[in-house]
Amino acid sequence: MANPMTMDRNLALEVVRRALENAGYGTRPFPGERTSVIVGSGGGMSDLGQLYSFRANLPSFLKKVPEELLARLPEWTEDSFPGTLVNVIAGRIANRLDLGGTNFTVDAACGSSLAAMHVAVRELETGSSDLAIAGAVDTIQNPHAYLCFSKTQALSPRGRCRTFDANT
Repeated sequence: MANPMTMDRNLALEVVRRALENAGYGTRPFPGERTSVIVGSGGGMSDLGQLYSFRANLPSFLKKVPEELLARLPEWTEDSFPGTLVNVIAGRIANRLDLGGTNFTVDAACGSSLAAMHVAVRELETGSSDLAIAGAVDTIQNPHAYLCFSKTQALSPRGRCRTFDANT
């Protein structure tokens, strides 16, 4: 069975590879040196990053960390950055696919996907890029995030989002 930690780290790269393929660029040339990668990412340190942090801090709390606990936690490798520091995602995609345009990750909280699209369109409008890849990821979906949002009353009391509803 594949390690879900490794799958998470490679998911954005695989999605972009497939998007390029679906757009017809799997077999024909495209302007890779002028292709930008803009990724929207809200949420800060990902669930995976929290697990790395937890593992790193265990020795501060336990004199001897049980091996069975360490076996359940991810071990840091050079490929760990895209799963922990969201600003590495766009750079890793550009590096692995040999894309030479602008690449960065933008965090605009819940509006990160729209911010990424806005920047990608600007890249095309200004002529900075001939092709722009834009996407977004939500890096936090765990009990801690739910607790934070519920304690600050940022979640809908009815369980359904109604952002522009006059009754909210």
